[in-house]
Amino acid sequence: PTLRELVAAVRAAVATGLPTWAAVTLGPRGDFFDAAGLGAAAAAARDEGAEAFLVNCTPADVIARVLAGLGRAPRPPRLGAYGNALFAGHLDWPPARYAEQAAAWVASGADIVGGCCGTGPAHLVALRRRLASPPTGDA
Repeated sequence: PTLRELVAAVRAAVATGLPTWAAVTLGPRGDFFDAAGLGAAAAAARDEGAEAFLVNCTPADVIARVLAGLGRAPRPPRLGAYGNALFAGHLDWPPARYAEQAAAWVASGADIVGGCCGTGPAHLVALRRRLASPPTGDA
């Protein structure tokens, strides 16, 4: 999880001529990249030719916070997230709660969303349902 490794990986991927997405993991506590480091990673991915920048393999609530912090920072045109179903250090985040976090990712500009560690079919069904229709406020 270093900027140098990200740049090398993106350069190698772009050299293939195939579409390239760059993804970073923030770790179980979100401590591999701070806000400035994440912004630098997103900008470096863009500068090296990545079409998308994603945060993955990171607790869903941490992703919501860091994507909001990216704001309009320089980054590739597409933004995404694949979160873990980690809550309080355990893989037990209910699908509906996970889907609500993913909606926050979308509100922060993500257009690529999915699931990583601890997510399963129920999480993805909830995610699809939540993102397919706006909240009603009746919950």
